[in-house]
Amino acid sequence: PAADLPAQVDELPVIAMNSDDLAPMAIDPRGGFVVTGPPGSGRTTTMVQLAKAIKRWRPSAQLHLITLRRNSELLSLPYWTRTAVKDDAIKELCTELDGLVEAEHQGLVVLVLEKLDDLNAPPNQAPLSATVKRLADNDHFVIAEGDPAAFGSNIGITGPIKASRSGICLQPDGMEAMTIFKGNFPTIPKGILPEGRGVLVRRGKGALMQVAMPD
Repeated sequence: PAADLPAQVDELPVIAMNSDDLAPMAIDPRGGFVVTGPPGSGRTTTMVQLAKAIKRWRPSAQLHLITLRRNSELLSLPYWTRTAVKDDAIKELCTELDGLVEAEHQGLVVLVLEKLDDLNAPPNQAPLSATVKRLADNDHFVIAEGDPAAFGSNIGITGPIKASRSGICLQPDGMEAMTIFKGNFPTIPKGILPEGRGVLVRRGKGALMQVAMPD
């Protein structure tokens, strides 16, 4: 359970356990971060745990959620400063986040994008692409979740998110190492991996891990 893990390691938020030695594994919340895997692999649970881990590590962080899924279970989480579901609200939130960057906001801003497959298309692609790049370039954090195919190109929103070559790839088939992260994965165990099991990738280097499960 997440509660059994420390809030931080080396002053960074803990999100998972190493599959080899069960040591806590942290992420560097700057730039872009991919969360991907096939349906049923634990993507939504991973997104919940990422939000929770960041707020546990840094309660002052601003977390914002953008999703087109009006019934998304992420919307009910208590961690959000703002959420946006409709196109007009998404554009408005992008303008607000751009303003925080322009004002050189000192705290950490985290933008969470659910189902990038849907968001990386008009009318949201253009405003989101600019905002994501601006946040990532200024050491804020953008988490994007989606099917592996959604990260297959660098068009629109995906380019600045993939630039960090960091993320979580659940139940991988190994192809994602190069197509998404331009890096290397360890040997993936044969057979069906449990929910939340996969590879934590940091700057292109992957390690087998298990995402902390909800308490």
